[in-house]
Amino acid sequence: MGKINNLKEMFEYLDTMNDPKEPEYDYCKEESYGLFDTYEKFLQKVLELDEIPKRVVDIGSCYNQYAYIFENAGIDYIGIDLWNAARHIKPYESEHVKFIGARYEDIADFFKDDVIISDLCVGYLVKIEDVKGKHLIVNELNEETHDFDAKLVW
Repeated sequence: MGKINNLKEMFEYLDTMNDPKEPEYDYCKEESYGLFDTYEKFLQKVLELDEIPKRVVDIGSCYNQYAYIFENAGIDYIGIDLWNAARHIKPYESEHVKFIGARYEDIADFFKDDVIISDLCVGYLVKIEDVKGKHLIVNELNEETHDFDAKLVW
């Protein structure tokens, strides 16, 4: 497999490992195109940190479908998601991208020195006070523009 450059290429690759007609897979695939800008904003927030991290940890990573954004920027990516692991859906993995099918709370201590990102799970499925990490970046609605922005919580 060569370098993945965009979300279309990512899903072409994921389609080879999963059943594209599986309802949960198909739903997440369609939803992914609407969230692409969020992950670009996450990367920008990560690059604005005083020290660019060696890796980010994504709580609620689904299929790791956005991992290539960080991988192409030279940042390792670990996706954590219990939902797709329970459905036996295979996420994207590579030398610099890993996936853990687990509850974040059960493994949080392993990532206390990392940058944690989360589109929707933190604040919804995982309490903010349960997150352990050097930095936390979440998706937040901008009241003025009505768009979602990446917000550095700490």
